[in-house]
Amino acid sequence: GKIVGGSTPPREAGPAALALAIETRRRCEEEVMGPLRELRALCASRAAVLRTMYESQREQMDRLADMLEEVKARTKEAEGKERQTRSESLELADRSAAVLVAARDLTPTITEAEHRYFAQLRRYDATCRKWEGAVAGIEEEAAAAAPPPPPPPRSRQRPPPTSGTSRRTCEAGRSTCAPPR
Repeated sequence: GKIVGGSTPPREAGPAALALAIETRRRCEEEVMGPLRELRALCASRAAVLRTMYESQREQMDRLADMLEEVKARTKEAEGKERQTRSESLELADRSAAVLVAARDLTPTITEAEHRYFAQLRRYDATCRKWEGAVAGIEEEAAAAAPPPPPPPRSRQRPPPTSGTSRRTCEAGRSTCAPPR
């Protein structure tokens, strides 16, 4: 409610005015000062909480500022390393390309047909070696079973190989073997 004071000076106040003053003081104490004290206590506790929060956030901001500076420094360092790595990588790529070109120039290259030809020659060589052993065994058996042939006349020459067949002399001219067909 509304608090209204009287216009009577305190010397002339009687018991009714005194009772009114005491009642007014009590009502001021309950209705005005009590809520103001509560409000002051709440404001003080809220100010303490806000002060603590402010200090905490200030510390966080300081840490974040330090972290930001550190991240900036690391980023700058990483960019420098990246530039260096990139230039070294380009240099290594150029060197690798040069080595690859040199290796290709030095590597003997053969066609697929040449590869097949050399493989076929190796097979023929292996087959001839196998036949040479078999022919040597047959010659030994024939020499043991039959008398030696008469020596050939000196005036005659050995006939040239027949055309159309490829023959190769094996074991010092004693026999010939032809590649398989």
